[in-house]
Amino acid sequence: MELPSLLRALPPAARRAFQTEIVEHHHAGKKDAPSGTAKALAELMRSKDEGPGSAAGGDVPIHSIRGGTVPGTHRVILSGAGETLEIVHTVYDRSVFARGALRAARFLHRRAPGSYTIDDVLRET
Repeated sequence: MELPSLLRALPPAARRAFQTEIVEHHHAGKKDAPSGTAKALAELMRSKDEGPGSAAGGDVPIHSIRGGTVPGTHRVILSGAGETLEIVHTVYDRSVFARGALRAARFLHRRAPGSYTIDDVLRET
């Protein structure tokens, strides 16, 4: 199961009970900070009924690290009173991205023209 699906599975009560922050770490040559993935994860975790789970204005803080050669790590940290839950996805080899691109191409090959999201691709087994 990929990280966005895990986050969507969190009950609304859990989102209200924890403060959410995201830490993302990419190789030194990555130009954007925060990454598009980190922004998408923050948007997914943001909601009007989240309560204390975000900073003022509903923002989910993102902390970006650029260094080394790691293709990508995204860590969603849910902090509460006396406890912390972390959900982490780490990519060690860029071939993961190539496999994902091929999966998306196979998905699109069988579809009528239109707009699709990566979630559409990932929902299909």
